[in-house]
Amino acid sequence: MRTQKKTYLIITVDTEADYIKKRIIPISKMVYGKVNGEYYGITKIMDICDKYNCKATFFVSTFESHILGEDGMKEVCRNIFRRGHDVQLHTHPKWITNKRFMWNHSLDEQTEMLRNGKEMIYKWTGEYPVAHRAGGFGADNNTLSALRVVGIPLDSSNIGSNYCKLPQHKFKSNSVQLSEEGIVELPVTRFTQFRMGPFQPEKPFDINANTLSELKFVISAAKNNNVKVITLLMHSFSFLNRNRERSKFAPNREDMEKFERLMKYIENDKDIQIITVKALFEKYSKNPQSFEMDEFLPVSGYLRSIIRAFRYIRKGRGNQLIVLSVVSFVLLFAVLTITFIAIIFQA
Repeated sequence: MRTQKKTYLIITVDTEADYIKKRIIPISKMVYGKVNGEYYGITKIMDICDKYNCKATFFVSTFESHILGEDGMKEVCRNIFRRGHDVQLHTHPKWITNKRFMWNHSLDEQTEMLRNGKEMIYKWTGEYPVAHRAGGFGADNNTLSALRVVGIPLDSSNIGSNYCKLPQHKFKSNSVQLSEEGIVELPVTRFTQFRMGPFQPEKPFDINANTLSELKFVISAAKNNNVKVITLLMHSFSFLNRNRERSKFAPNREDMEKFERLMKYIENDKDIQIITVKALFEKYSKNPQSFEMDEFLPVSGYLRSIIRAFRYIRKGRGNQLIVLSVVSFVLLFAVLTITFIAIIFQA
């Protein structure tokens, strides 16, 4: 029986510029999403959240300032902060060292980068960040140790991917828990698509990577299993379609509508409460025991996986290997079932 009163849902938005082959993809595109005089980036995300009386957490990458100057990301942080949304630290070391992940760097190097990022957030907003997310989720144990040194008590880099070097055997799936380094780990929620023997592909709870059906399924499964926290992954460019070279941008109206419909779905569910990472950390600090839970990794099933995969292949984003594997398995199962029934009737 479900005993908790609320499942907390956190909307996290990785907020960053980019560069490809030394060509800068500017803040105006990657963060503000400016297309034909309209804005489809962080402003649009905040507009939708405010419409439904909730606030998002923006993990803002500060290291762009080493190449682009401070003004750009400073104004991003201040825009978010002025509107009452949550600003936390995001780290993409490539802007400083040309190395992609935090785990490419020593403990001392990570400590210095995190201290630098923490001070920049404070300089721009007047508040120190309480949370961090590594760019590309490329954190390791040194990241957690460095966070403790610089005084950032929460990390949200655990997504279970190959890029994430945090030891998965030490963390329960989808559980908020204290690491051995003394850092609260808030994972990005993930789910298993389907199970085919040892092949059990996982997906993050992501506004772009999931269908609305999958998003609703994860929320429902979390509630039914007494999960305390669900973490949704977004990016500042989640409402943009863009080519591989990042030279052409267009509004992604399908995912904007999906986010709106998800917000309406949550608004009508009184068991779900959207809060920020900062608010979650305050609740956790007061009562860590209330967040203890068993491992949780729901299976969305073949049908949802097939529908999503075919839809994203149509959009040029799908994983064709997964589609072919699932369809082949389903067709084989169907053939074997029909053959078995035919044999029974002939007997």
